[in-house]
Amino acid sequence: MSPCKLFKGASGKQYFGAKRFDRESNKRIHMHSADGLMHDNFRLSSMDYGHLMELSDIFGVKNPEVIIEKVRTAIGDWRKRAKESGVSKVSRQSIDKVLNQPG
Repeated sequence: MSPCKLFKGASGKQYFGAKRFDRESNKRIHMHSADGLMHDNFRLSSMDYGHLMELSDIFGVKNPEVIIEKVRTAIGDWRKRAKESGVSKVSRQSIDKVLNQPG
């Protein structure tokens, strides 16, 4: 993540600011998202980590550290989704029990 901090405005409100990742010495670094490169529909995305690994191969990414980091991220996201889906399942079951109880 880019360096970030909270700024206090004249009104006393606080604002979050992050260093731009697409600038270096006031020069723009051209960026493009993986889903844009793969022409994925962001409204109904079909992208997964297999696609990202394929894209890395197309661009010739051979650095093992980069590949390992992608695998770690994929596993972390998978574990997080598994927990979230478990929570939503429990929540749905709880709601169903409440709605289906005799009044």
